[in-house]
Amino acid sequence: ILREKYPHIQRIILSGFTDSDAIIDAVNRGQVFQFVQKPWDRARLHSVLVRALEAHDLVVQNTVLTERLQMAERTASLGQLAAEIAHEMGNQLMLLPLVEVIEDEYAEDPQLMELAEMARGTHERLSRLIEEIKSFVRRGTQAKPDAQGPAMQTKVDLGQCVRELLSFLRFHRTIPIDRVSFTGLEHAALIAGDPFKLQQVLVNLLANAADAIADRPDGQVQVRIEPLPDRVVLSVSDNGTGIAPEHLESIWVPFFTTKGCRGTGLGLDVVKSIIEQHCGKVDCVSDLGVGTTFTIELPAVSGKAAVSGGGAMSGGEAVNRWAASR
Repeated sequence: ILREKYPHIQRIILSGFTDSDAIIDAVNRGQVFQFVQKPWDRARLHSVLVRALEAHDLVVQNTVLTERLQMAERTASLGQLAAEIAHEMGNQLMLLPLVEVIEDEYAEDPQLMELAEMARGTHERLSRLIEEIKSFVRRGTQAKPDAQGPAMQTKVDLGQCVRELLSFLRFHRTIPIDRVSFTGLEHAALIAGDPFKLQQVLVNLLANAADAIADRPDGQVQVRIEPLPDRVVLSVSDNGTGIAPEHLESIWVPFFTTKGCRGTGLGLDVVKSIIEQHCGKVDCVSDLGVGTTFTIELPAVSGKAAVSGGGAMSGGEAVNRWAASR
């Protein structure tokens, strides 16, 4: 049991036995580094301990280097695949002329105009994502796709950023917007950042929450924005399956996933990278079988928070209010 829990520990046996067969058998069965016979002297024992520590360090370093090599190989493969995907996606993004035709021919139809604007926005998001992938591949695979910092830094109202995302979420296949409630969108929560990347963060967190509540008829997700004097707090909570305690430290590791073949293990790594670019921090608290809350804190920028209305609203209500205000 000890060997399974601490595989790198070097074992030293101090014994008065002199039977060589017994010594060899003990070494072989117990995977013992050194067998020291009594009586021993301080210098020899010190020498054995030094060599045991060196052997331990070599085994640990070898394990770390092996893991890094495996990660590098996977990242290199990912980079090549990303380049191919970006190329094919770029070839397929020929929808903008069609959107322009719709805007010209059906300018009097407000519903079509709204859909056309959504299509234009989606086209812009995909185009920018493709450029980021290409930039990542050009830089090489030693940095993560989002490791170079935001492409733009502007004053962003996080509540407005979420409201603009709601129109896209209406047509998202895996995020049930009717089971998502939003609190705090009426507040001006000003930060400095990149709206595109911040929306990436929210989509990733909502997708994870949607997976967590998928098998629960009463499953709900709550998004809350709380502007404070020096920071803005964004939280995404669900009452889904939760995360096992032994997995909480690993969820930020690239390629770690508990979803099997359905997950890539990159979503939370991207979330953490983007939030750190914005000089913020992200934390996760989870109870297995009860639910999970991701909490993000971002530095606030100057600007007095104003309240234009009160209360929480559901995803559907938020979408309707957003659409009605356009």
